[in-house]
Amino acid sequence: MDKKDFIYRTWPFLLIGFIYILVGMSLTKYYGTDNLHILLNTYHAPLADIFFRYFTRTGEALFGIIILIACLWWMRYRDLMVILSSSVLQFIIVMGLKRTFFIHHLRPAYYFKEKEISLHLVENFKQSITFTYPSGHAATAFMLFLFLALLTKNRWLQLVLGLISVLTACSRIYLSQHFVEDTVAGALIGMLVVIVSYYLIYFREFPWMKKYVIKRSA
Repeated sequence: MDKKDFIYRTWPFLLIGFIYILVGMSLTKYYGTDNLHILLNTYHAPLADIFFRYFTRTGEALFGIIILIACLWWMRYRDLMVILSSSVLQFIIVMGLKRTFFIHHLRPAYYFKEKEISLHLVENFKQSITFTYPSGHAATAFMLFLFLALLTKNRWLQLVLGLISVLTACSRIYLSQHFVEDTVAGALIGMLVVIVSYYLIYFREFPWMKKYVIKRSA
């Protein structure tokens, strides 16, 4: 990373992210939470079932850890501090909301089952019952891939990283693990924690923070 404005450095990713948030909020307002999920659930296919079953793992902590280990060569200590602080903030916010304010909010599969409305569900995919808001997978994906966007100056790669984040969020809707509004909240949280961590940490003038995590030979 170099000292440039955050928006300038990552605008392709942020553009994709905020378009997703805007569209998600607009569709939820227009159709309503229930009707929007039922509508989107009508669009399914066997290939999509297989794709989203596995692609949704891009929002899991294990996937993120593997990716970050693979990227350590390009990271300075300040970069590492940004992603670690982002992860802690994201965990506190998401779990705090899930288990304090929205503990009884049901996930789509179980919610519609209680209302005796049939959904298309991916076969043999484990369905959770509660803790739907916000989406932890969406938050993790947007946090992880926005951080990766900070590590590269390639605008096209930043755009791709943004699209991957959106697909991860969409996978949660497709699998009826979350409503659209859950993923929108997760996306917003994921991006905000990186932005906050960046400005709190990156401009600190400590010499050791400028060193690479993996020492390089002269």
